[in-house]
Amino acid sequence: MTSTRAWISYTIVRLLAFALPCAGIMLALPTWGWNWLLGVGVGALVSALVSYLFLRKQRQAMTAGMIARREAKHASDVRGEDELAEDEALDGAAESSLEHDVPKDPSSDDTAADDADKLDEELAPATEDVEPVEQRPAPEDVVPAHTSSLEIAPSDR
Repeated sequence: MTSTRAWISYTIVRLLAFALPCAGIMLALPTWGWNWLLGVGVGALVSALVSYLFLRKQRQAMTAGMIARREAKHASDVRGEDELAEDEALDGAAESSLEHDVPKDPSSDDTAADDADKLDEELAPATEDVEPVEQRPAPEDVVPAHTSSLEIAPSDR
């Protein structure tokens, strides 16, 4: 059996194995509001069982066709020696550039501590940028006539 024929027969049998029980349930229970949900559930169950029990040859033919297509695609993607050498050269250049960017021993290098201090200085706000916080009056300084009932403490009532 060819792969295309297996796909077509598998799809048609699975659709029929789903649609016939689904339609049968929906026609058998026309007044029940959830007949469509029961029909879909029964149709899916019957379709899965039919596929598992009776469509093994079609599944195997479809799998063989997919494997053959994948192997053919990878066989045409074979690279020559020049391309492989170029890839190795590019990989080596990338690794050597990464080695130059990373310090050898960060614990012995004082630049890391200096960079952290500089970063703290840059992130700290300047004193002229900070606005003063409005001070609230102490509870004993509040005059009950000038406040709302929500601001008066329960002991003041």
